[in-house]
Amino acid sequence: MSIAESRLGLGGSRRPPAPPGPYLVLGLGQAGRAAVVALRELDGGGDRVLASDRNSSEVPKQVRRELAEGGVRISIGDQQNLLEMRPSPRTLIKSPGIPMDNEVIRKARRRGLEVIDELELGWRLTDTPVVAVTGTNGKTTTSALATEVLASCGLDARLAGNADIAPPLSALEGEPDVVVCEASSFQLEGCPSLLPEVAVFTNLSQDHLWRHGSMERYGKVKRSMFVKEGAAAAFAVIDTADDFGRQLAVDVEGAGSRVIRVGAGPKADYRIAEARWDLERSELELATPNGGLTVETSLPGFHNARNVAAVVALADLLGVERRLLESTVARFPGAPGRFERVECHNGVEIFLDASATPAAAEQFLTAVRSGMDPAARLHAVLGVLGAPDPPQRRAIGRTARALCDRLILTAGSFRPRPPLGPLRPMLAGASEVDGGELTMVTGREQAVASALRGADPGDVVAVLGRGNVVEAIHSVRIDDRTVLRRLAASGSPREGERVGVT
Repeated sequence: MSIAESRLGLGGSRRPPAPPGPYLVLGLGQAGRAAVVALRELDGGGDRVLASDRNSSEVPKQVRRELAEGGVRISIGDQQNLLEMRPSPRTLIKSPGIPMDNEVIRKARRRGLEVIDELELGWRLTDTPVVAVTGTNGKTTTSALATEVLASCGLDARLAGNADIAPPLSALEGEPDVVVCEASSFQLEGCPSLLPEVAVFTNLSQDHLWRHGSMERYGKVKRSMFVKEGAAAAFAVIDTADDFGRQLAVDVEGAGSRVIRVGAGPKADYRIAEARWDLERSELELATPNGGLTVETSLPGFHNARNVAAVVALADLLGVERRLLESTVARFPGAPGRFERVECHNGVEIFLDASATPAAAEQFLTAVRSGMDPAARLHAVLGVLGAPDPPQRRAIGRTARALCDRLILTAGSFRPRPPLGPLRPMLAGASEVDGGELTMVTGREQAVASALRGADPGDVVAVLGRGNVVEAIHSVRIDDRTVLRRLAASGSPREGERVGVT
């Protein structure tokens, strides 16, 4: 009996075998490269693995060299004839960024190839029990905190999946006692079999409609991690604040699995009775089946109260001692790039956050506003990395301006000449509502400098849209955190930005 079975009551679920080779791996980002390495080891050599990426700039020469030295066949650029290359692939492994309606994937499915995401591959290749966390917002914080709590009781607990702070599941080394895996809808749409031992749901709000087409389809993908054709994850922790979560709980129970409901509603098994916070600490009062519980944490905001409640429910489900739970939650610093306090410089509090959706921006900025001095000003720098649809960019612009005293819109990338197209919907949305001063500074570093320069002691500067993401530009690695610290320390942020004020 494994430690996970004896101490957590979790046995590894029965999983389909590894898919048959030869293999085609589509996309060579972090997840795709992890899948290539795992398949190379699984198949006893790289010659039966064909790795392809359409964009040559996304695959560094060093990566190509390392894969080639391992015997992996590589195709960069045109992907039209991938399925004709010999030996013919029997399984296609997709990276999360590649949608199921990709031309190569459609062709592969018509030919009867098995098509799965890297996440499904990683799940099939391990017998380790998996606690999987999904939802629109809160996945990374919930996953990271859950990993710390499970590790506090002496378990070898690993974080994996979609977190920018953890490796893909197929890159998992060894056999830990338990894996906490963050799972996005981009991954789950390619997971026909995945049912974790414990499935955790945080929330569902508008996101990724440019990919999924509608909220109904988006929700269906999330639901697939909990219920599949009458089968369900053995245990589920579900936030039931919205209609989707409430119905999901009913569906999972209907499939014969145990559900623990969390949230603020009267029917929640783990109910948030009260949440108080400032910009440094938070105190939560929870009503639980085991009695009332007061928890201190460094995670401000009601959205983080919901994340903590889910982890408390998970810890009780898995038998973690309350004293270990409470001490771990109290000292957990938060996930990098999520409500992260970067500096306090000249009396100005500086935070960064990954908020890239209207709901996430509202949660974060509302929490900041509630925790700061009412007489102080909130300066926000907003530039979203990635490609959300224009309506969502418009909505996040409206949301941010309504909650700030000063909003500076900027690019999501630090590249010298970022495209202006993604900024236009945000500017249009922000212009539709009354709110604080509105400015657009296209260069991200210059936008951050402008925010710092305009802040007085007691004010708060918040930088949104990237979080912990590190960007490589001409071999130089750069992120919001590094830029914020450098500019704050210099005391004289760079001048010379081009500013357009509306």
